[in-house]
Amino acid sequence: MSSAAPKPQEKKQAPPPKRKFPVPWGLFVALAVYALAVWGYVWKTYWSSPEYVAAQHYAQALRILGVDDGRKCSEKELLTAFEHVLEAARLMPRVKPLVQHAERLRWRFEERKLKLPEEYKRRVEAVSAVTRRIEQEQEPWLVVGVRDKGWAADQLLEGPEKVVWWSIPGGVVIILIWAYGRFSARAVREREHEEDLKAKEREVEQVAEYRKGLKPAAGATQEDDDADTIAEPPKPRPASQSRPAVKRPVTKSGGTPAVKRRPGGKE
Repeated sequence: MSSAAPKPQEKKQAPPPKRKFPVPWGLFVALAVYALAVWGYVWKTYWSSPEYVAAQHYAQALRILGVDDGRKCSEKELLTAFEHVLEAARLMPRVKPLVQHAERLRWRFEERKLKLPEEYKRRVEAVSAVTRRIEQEQEPWLVVGVRDKGWAADQLLEGPEKVVWWSIPGGVVIILIWAYGRFSARAVREREHEEDLKAKEREVEQVAEYRKGLKPAAGATQEDDDADTIAEPPKPRPASQSRPAVKRPVTKSGGTPAVKRRPGGKE
């Protein structure tokens, strides 16, 4: 039995390559630079400033002390809150309410009959002395609150968040500018491409019209040549070619046969 020849395997047609989405690297770079600028501004204005650090310490102290200002918290928590208040007063000695709060916490230890380390007592006295000296050197404090003087924990801690929220419209503006530039450039390229196609079409039409104009002229020239050829009279032949030569038959003896004379003496 003869085995049938294997059929050649048909090659599967490869699917067309998928069109990749163009990655907008320029937009990413612009947004990264903008975010870095916002981060630098927040770090310079808030995170590295003594006002913001003091506000952080004071906010932590208030969170530990609670609504009763340390009357019910543990001794360890009260000592931790007292340390945060002292650090805030050291960073911002011109803010008198911080020193006053530190003095109240010092008396809170005595009220609850808790022992306060001597180191904290010396720190309270040092901060109070610095605040009194600043108060004597500068103008008397006006009867206004801390918020009116430009320093409050909640105001400073909300600053970075406000900057971030206000920076979002700037990012949106960058995206809109990038989109406008990209789509306008694409529109310009498409318009230029369309103009090129129209110019090529005009060139093709001009060449076709030029060729159409050449065809009648060529036909008329050929007809004129044919008419000239027909109207031209035939040229006269030379005298030697006016009559064909007549060959005389040759006899067996080699001579020519005698020509009979016609009456009148003419051959």
